[in-house]
Order: sequence, then C-alpha cells, then structure tokens
Amino acid sequence: HEIEGLKIMEENPRRIGNFTFYNFKKHKEHLEKEHSSQINKENYYYGLDEKAFWVSVQVESRDYKKSREIANEQFGRLQNVLRFMLYGFSSEYDIGITNFRKNQTDKWIIFSKETSGLSVRYEGSKEQKRVDISFLLDENPAKMIDVNRLIENINRADELSAIEKRIMNAIDLYGRAMYDYGTAIGFQEAMLSVEALLQINLGELISKSIGAEISEACALLLANTYKERVEIEKKMKSLYGVRSKIAHGASMNIEADEYHEMARYAYRLIVNIILRTEKFKISKVEDLQKHIQMLRYV
Repeated sequence: HEIEGLKIMEENPRRIGNFTFYNFKKHKEHLEKEHSSQINKENYYYGLDEKAFWVSVQVESRDYKKSREIANEQFGRLQNVLRFMLYGFSSEYDIGITNFRKNQTDKWIIFSKETSGLSVRYEGSKEQKRVDISFLLDENPAKMIDVNRLIENINRADELSAIEKRIMNAIDLYGRAMYDYGTAIGFQEAMLSVEALLQINLGELISKSIGAEISEACALLLANTYKERVEIEKKMKSLYGVRSKIAHGASMNIEADEYHEMARYAYRLIVNIILRTEKFKISKVEDLQKHIQMLRYV
C-alpha cells in the first residue's frame, strides 16, 4: 500500500515486525528478488512507480478478501502509531495509509458594503511535507519510547498484556484524533484515548464519576507538585465537561486552545503510562490502579 507523509531514503527496506517500508526506486531490485516466484514482470509494476513510498504487511488468511481486511486493519493501526509519533510537528504533517489529511489551498472571497469592494485571499499550500522514517523512528529528540516495539505490537495483538492492549487502543484513538484535528469528533477521540487508559473502576457499584476519576488520575500521574496537581485536575474536569456537552448534543463547537490542551494531555498521559508500565513492570489493570492510588500519598 502506498504511504503518504513519510519518506524512506535508506539503502535497504526498513522492516519492523510484519511491516516493511519501501522506497520503490531504491528498492525495486529487492522487490523483484523477494517476489520473483509470484509476480508477472510484465504488469507487476503497473501503477507502483507512480508513488515513491510503500509499506507492506504479511498476514495469514484463507482468501484474498479476508487478507485485505486484515491488512487494512493493521495498516490503520500502523498509521495511527506513526501519527502518535508526529506529536510536536506542525499541522502541515500527516502520515496516512488508509486515509490521509491532505494540505489544500483554500480560496475565499469577502464582499464588504463598508469598503464597496471585495477581497480575495488564499490560505494553505498544496505542497505535502514528508518526514524521514529514520528521523521519526531513530533520531527524533522528542522520542522517549520504543516506537519499533509499538509497531511490532500491532502484529502480536493476541499476546499483549491487558495494559499493553489499553495502550495500543489509546494510541489508535489518539491517531484518529490527529486525523480529525480541530473537530468535535477529534476532541472526543482524544478524550477516549485518555478514558481507554484510566477508566479502571468498571463494574463497581459505588465509584467516582468517570470525569472525576480521570481528572484525578491525570493529575496524580502528570504533576510533580501539589499546585500542578490542582491545576491539571481542574483543567481535565473542564475538558471532560466539553466532552459531555458534545456527547449530549449541547454543543459541537471546540475552541482551538481546548483541542490543543486535550491533545497535549492525551499524548503526555500515553507516554507517561508507557514509561511507568516499563519501569514498574505493570501488566494488569489492577496493578495500574494500585500504582495510581499509591501516588496519592507520595
């Protein structure tokens, strides 16, 4: 499948788990060698050379239709892991396989009675920016986690611990939020990525409200001082209030600063929990709950 927003300039294809990233022109001979027994060389490259960068995934299935469904599901998760790693890049960047947020030129005209004229403006650019895979995965100074392992986890979903599954689901939701950036649905997806990690007291007859539980947990995990905890808890309660208004149809309007804050907290929380689960060997939801409870007394 072609991949947008990413460039692969390495001498050899980049393999991670069951995924392989290709630069078609640089790796054409490798493709010929790898699939020599399966391809008809007369039409194998039909259309492939129109795009420079590709990604493949190896799946097991009994028929073509099912294999494509499995591949597209894994491609969707892969693009969202890569979008997660784009945190800190400008909005001009996106990485997409099954869907892609394109940069478009927006032309608009304003008619004004006061000036008896009109104004024609252009916004945006059709030039699509690409980030190098080596920088994104190996050299990115903002990278604190092993993204190669996150990508490998896509292929081994049945082997993941309960916490790893929640982390991967949170990353998938965060990636969707980045694709839908600035919209009400995108805000909901960012909040759901937080809920996927922190909504722990499922099934209890008596518990805090979901908003209060999530807000307190975020404050305990992300803050270093009492003052920071108070500020984060207050902000998260406010953001959860926005989420509730959207969910109940009271409002579909999202302020830019609200979306930015929601995305920032969601990203910080996912990274924080990845690092904590590795450091404290947390694999069960109950262990994460105990860990958060202990933070109240630190």
